[in-house]
Amino acid sequence: MKKIFYIFSFTILGIIFSFIVHAIIEYTYLSLTEVTEIHWYNSFGAGSCALPAWLQLALLVLGSASGLIMGFWGWKIVYIQKRHWRNK
Repeated sequence: MKKIFYIFSFTILGIIFSFIVHAIIEYTYLSLTEVTEIHWYNSFGAGSCALPAWLQLALLVLGSASGLIMGFWGWKIVYIQKRHWRNK
């Protein structure tokens, strides 16, 4: 049960990190293109995203996959090999 929670937590952390990266990319894109609020609302509508759907999905998949990989890797380091700060 501890392993499932550990890996699940890292996966959620990866997804949160992908949302942060998504926000940074979108902020940078919008600041470089100098889109005004009126132009933004007419072009995309309220609540839309400036990035294409494939990039949004790719960021989400990469975030969850990297979280899953880090969860398995971290589990191996901490609980199997016991290489963490308490054992040094």
